[in-house]
Amino acid sequence: MQTSETTLTTGAASATVTLTTAAARDRSWVYCTADATDNGLQQTAIGCELTDASTVTVYRAAASSYTNRVRIYVVTWPANTVTVHSGTDTFDSTAADSTEVDHTITLSGSTTDGLSFPYVTNTTAGTGTEYPRNYWLYDLPTTTSLLLRFYRSDPSGDSDATTFYWQIINFPPPYEAIGWGWVGNSIDASTGTVLISFSCDSIDVDTTWTDCGDGTSGTRYDYGVQLERGGCGSACDVTGQAWVGDYNSGESSPHTIGMIDFDTDVTSGPPADLGDDSTTPEDDRLDAHWNEETGEVYGWARFRALEEYEDNLSGTANDWGWIKLRGTESTGGVEYGVEFDTDTLEFSGWSWNDNGTGPTTGVEEEGSGFGWIKFDLDTSGTVAAAWLRTTQADVYSQQGFNLNTNAPVGEYSATYLIISAGDVTTITNFDTQLGTTITGEDLGGVPTDNSAQVYRGALGSLYVNELIDQADHVDTDGTCDDSLFTGQTNPLEGEVFYCDGDLTLSNNLTSYNGTGSDLGNGTVIVTGDLVIEDNLNYYNTTIDQHINNLASIAWIVQGSVYIDPIVTEVVGAFIVLGDSDATTTGDCHFATGDSTLPLEVNGLVMACAFDLERQSLGSTPDPEPGEDFRYDGRVFANPPPGLEDFASLIPEFN
Repeated sequence: MQTSETTLTTGAASATVTLTTAAARDRSWVYCTADATDNGLQQTAIGCELTDASTVTVYRAAASSYTNRVRIYVVTWPANTVTVHSGTDTFDSTAADSTEVDHTITLSGSTTDGLSFPYVTNTTAGTGTEYPRNYWLYDLPTTTSLLLRFYRSDPSGDSDATTFYWQIINFPPPYEAIGWGWVGNSIDASTGTVLISFSCDSIDVDTTWTDCGDGTSGTRYDYGVQLERGGCGSACDVTGQAWVGDYNSGESSPHTIGMIDFDTDVTSGPPADLGDDSTTPEDDRLDAHWNEETGEVYGWARFRALEEYEDNLSGTANDWGWIKLRGTESTGGVEYGVEFDTDTLEFSGWSWNDNGTGPTTGVEEEGSGFGWIKFDLDTSGTVAAAWLRTTQADVYSQQGFNLNTNAPVGEYSATYLIISAGDVTTITNFDTQLGTTITGEDLGGVPTDNSAQVYRGALGSLYVNELIDQADHVDTDGTCDDSLFTGQTNPLEGEVFYCDGDLTLSNNLTSYNGTGSDLGNGTVIVTGDLVIEDNLNYYNTTIDQHINNLASIAWIVQGSVYIDPIVTEVVGAFIVLGDSDATTTGDCHFATGDSTLPLEVNGLVMACAFDLERQSLGSTPDPEPGEDFRYDGRVFANPPPGLEDFASLIPEFN
């Protein structure tokens, strides 16, 4: 804001003020006030306008023998916030005395109901009782018009013209947040991972719910989170509600928590013992608010369901359901917090919901809090990001290991050895429970094709050509499905299944142990990609007579493996070979699917590259990896056909 004073001297009808700093005309408002050394209508009617970025001009009807002191204020808002429309208009009425006159000005820009206000100054040439009065009533009847009202008193019809200097100040509507977040397992792990919707419009319209409304007649309850903007600095309000859970199944769903409330009347009163480090550094506000310059969100929100549940308990401490939007993690001292992006209109970052106090014990009630809450769907590089675990085997990489996030304290990425052809600098955020790492040991990459379907590497050979020749079940249509295995997995009988093309598994596939002389092993060869859309399992029963009864399946894939995000378990030895030109940027990938659900892989995987896309974290006291690779030893205990000598391909160190 800039302010200055000037004088309309004797003989002057206008005066100018040069601003110290140029003002953007589309977001600057001029306010002025004046006095006069003489009494009269012209003397008390002063107009003002921002005539260019550096100049304010003040006016009176004509030069005269009196003076006016005029104080001006120029308020300039930050870019992309408030907008100001302005203009001038001259009007002279010959209406009868004491008759109301309405004068409408068409605006150069539109206004918004509830967010716009007019400011009008004017001059008048009237004297005595014959004048258009120097005070006017003004209104915004439509989004494109300014209405000026006054009582005319000019019986003689003199030309007593009035010049209006009008300004319309438009405050921006609040930002309407969009996008998704998620709540991990509650501390008792009973609800699983559920999504947070920050806008009713985020939910896809289907045959059940038609649109956002009042929750009746097939409409979805209209909810959303709003963020104030437009010159509010670090004290901009955050209001509204977000929905947590499966909307269509309502509150009866175990994956439905209900509303998160951001409104000030709800969030301004967390108990003092919850701590106050979520406040804005320069003030003591506890309700949800944000800094429109930095995007940082402060204060508290609250789970409405936990608040209401606590209200039904006696002796509680009003500490159930509170969500701290910014703070410091208690054990490691890591700062966390929520941010808002004004370009994408999406939140990001972390918040924390702790356990509440028990109604009778007066101590923390286990299972009454949800722990970490993510305000977006990305988990990389954050205070609690998804991580990888492999168990009961060594891990080898030709180029090293580079993960965004290490395993949580007390957890490990591998059980035994970490082996890398690179040096120690190629291993990032990947540790072993035994603390043993071998570097500079090049065991070669994935075996490559000699163009005759024989794959050779430093560790041995895999004769795919011979397996194809002896295949018991064949599909050469180019696209294969579950029908290739119909009635053939109970047990696998030591057979080979051959798909010449892509194989898509849309239904659950379970492999059973054999009985008597029945073999439990089998091999699947896919010349294209393997797409897994449902779980793959072993049916765990005791072995009848011999280790050869043990269910053991191998997947030899000459493309890539793609796992659907809904899949939570796959089994087998996955040998992902790619085609003859496979590279780490093309074929030969093992992709786990972008999902907040965890994935368990029982067996082993060899591939050129791993796309680890799972974002599951488990719960705070019981962290679980996004991907959990569990070596079950079946490939050695009962090798599938063609893999009898496969032990030579797997690194073993004594």
